Amino acid sequence: MNISWTLKSRALSLFDLIGRDALYFTQKYITKRSAVEITTIPRPWKFHKENIEAYRPRSLIEFGAGKALGQNLYLSRPGLRQQLVDLNPMLDLSLVNDAIALLTAQAALKSSNPVHSLEDLKLHYGISYDAPIDMAATDFADSSFDICISTNTLEHIPVTALEAIMRELRRVLKPGGVISAQIDYSDHYAHTDHSITKLNFLRFSEPQWKKHNHRFFFQNRLRHNHYRRIFAEAGFEILQAQAIKPSKTIPQDLISEQLTGDDSDYCTAGLWLLRNA
Repeated sequence: MNISWTLKSRALSLFDLIGRDALYFTQKYITKRSAVEITTIPRPWKFHKENIEAYRPRSLIEFGAGKALGQNLYLSRPGLRQQLVDLNPMLDLSLVNDAIALLTAQAALKSSNPVHSLEDLKLHYGISYDAPIDMAATDFADSSFDICISTNTLEHIPVTALEAIMRELRRVLKPGGVISAQIDYSDHYAHTDHSITKLNFLRFSEPQWKKHNHRFFFQNRLRHNHYRRIFAEAGFEILQAQAIKPSKTIPQDLISEQLTGDDSDYCTAGLWLLRNA
């Protein structure tokens, strides 16, 4: 179904007023956007798995884990403790069980035990979930984790908050610990409106874009080299910085202030591997 991005923006303006619970209800029971679909293993999950196999961490942290935890279930293994946090409580155990069933059907999950509580999630899959927690200021001890994974989360965080999160990750990751991340650089409105390009949001100045940048659908619009600067300034060693999925169509009226002057500006995703120096 194609949904006009301007119509979607108006609908999101309403949810800004009536709240997050109404949005989650609509996504689950009306638009069905919360439904779990795992027909193949997504590329970022495989990327994280490769990095986990290479570095063999015993402790993992992820922020912005979401509702169904399909990625975390796929990555679960004996000896790996996963700590998942969200800024707002999002976990839905019914969706977690949907993910368990789909991954089991693909033989992509070692355990197929359903979960009925947070205790079950920890017992069967080594996953702990806590919310609300602000990843920019946690109570975790210094050097608590070996690895942080992130999939299509960083693009939803304002720059100042992102910089604070990177400083906190420097603290809670062990020396030599790594961050494995995929970032979606595309205009998320284009995910449901195929009449616009994946770079459409770069056509707007900051004041113009502000009216479409809702609190439950925030997009920072940062490009690949913007993230490179943020990660380097936070003190991380960049081991891999791969800009991928170049847009097939590049609008002629992009705002120069949103760009860095590099071809990676037109890529719609990036894969990152960072080390805590």
